[in-house]
Amino acid sequence: MQFKVRIDEGAAQGKYANFINIWHSSYEFVIDIGQVMPGRNEINVFERIVTNPLRAKLLLKALEMNVAKYEETFGNIDIDRHPMPEIDGGKLH
Repeated sequence: MQFKVRIDEGAAQGKYANFINIWHSSYEFVIDIGQVMPGRNEINVFERIVTNPLRAKLLLKALEMNVAKYEETFGNIDIDRHPMPEIDGGKLH
């Protein structure tokens, strides 16, 4: 089955995100997306996506493929230079 993808005008504009936190239960994955502004200790979550484990794994595969293509073109993304910040006593994901 083929689907025609439609995106509404507001979503097509896009939003910049520099915060992503992921958590899960036995039935679903929850992905919070937002922004951390310089000099502030507050995170503005503007989108929450709730999905099932299958879609979460497919998203992981799609991200892996796209990051590999990006690194082939632009070079390695060095995450070791960027320590993970903490939130509420735990590490962000």
